[in-house]
Amino acid sequence: MQATNQIKLSVIVPIYNVGQYLAECLESICGAVEDIDSKEIICVNDGSTDNSLSIIHSFQQKYEFIVLIDKTNAGYGAAINSGLEASKAKYISIVESDDKVCPGAYSHLLQKLDVNPEADFIKTPYMIWIKGKIKRTVEMLNPPQGICHVNQYPQALMFTPSIWSAVYRRSFLEKNKIDVVETPGASYQDAYFSALCFLAGGKMLYHNEAYYLYRNDRIGASRHKKNNSIEIFAVFDQLADVLKSRGLFIDNTKALFFSVFFKRIIWFFSTVSDDNHILVFDAARDRFDSIFNDVEGFNQVLKPLVKNERRMLQALKENDFKRFRYLQQLFSSSTVFQKFIIKVKSAAGVKG
Repeated sequence: MQATNQIKLSVIVPIYNVGQYLAECLESICGAVEDIDSKEIICVNDGSTDNSLSIIHSFQQKYEFIVLIDKTNAGYGAAINSGLEASKAKYISIVESDDKVCPGAYSHLLQKLDVNPEADFIKTPYMIWIKGKIKRTVEMLNPPQGICHVNQYPQALMFTPSIWSAVYRRSFLEKNKIDVVETPGASYQDAYFSALCFLAGGKMLYHNEAYYLYRNDRIGASRHKKNNSIEIFAVFDQLADVLKSRGLFIDNTKALFFSVFFKRIIWFFSTVSDDNHILVFDAARDRFDSIFNDVEGFNQVLKPLVKNERRMLQALKENDFKRFRYLQQLFSSSTVFQKFIIKVKSAAGVKG
């Protein structure tokens, strides 16, 4: 990534076989950046075999700020990283190619970052979008006021990764060598990027107004597939290796790593086929063995977790698979869990 302030904002769009949704996505981004003087929308075509590339070409004819990177398929992480490398902007945002953003979405976020130079990134809520309608808004409960560090507000790390409902200062990403892990497929790579932003010492601003519409009804999306592997462990193994190589895998940062790792495991467990539940449980036991033998460290890991998550971690420590699975099923279906991760807002008068 080259250092220059000539362009204010880069919006990176990783694209693979989304011809059905891509024009709607790109049109929304063009509207979202309309009031920004200098911008680029970097479309990374990751070896699509449908009409995605021709759609990008049609947008290039209409808008001079559309940039195309046409590459051999290498996965979601590699596509975003190609966009990061090509970006020439002060600020960077990511939009998934089947989602949408609201008109004029970015100008206020960039203004807040401009007047808060100590902030490394700004995060926002996002809207769940199903069949053209906004169903609910996912947001932090009791969000921090002003700039915060993860040590001050660990709940920010526990929030859904949602790396696309955010804007990042490119100098921060560059200085801390933050990119997206290039594991196969598109699963949990956002969890790596989000966690590294926080654990590398990034300072967050939270703007409590949603602008991003997250499509939740595309059948082909990776989030709707039952996992038959344990890819989340490869992702977090790489994150641990990065933190260790930088001398960060110590003290509170180490504890927070295990906290967010466990929270993502809970969600991952719900996406895995029943046949692989034991495999996931055993892999988790293996990764957490060292922290189970550290009383003080274990207590630090527990702190950012909610009550039932703590019970699940205790069940993992005691090698009680049946109790772990029961608590996970109870937790994922409970209204308490739903209230913790989402705050339902009326979508009256709002159109997707």
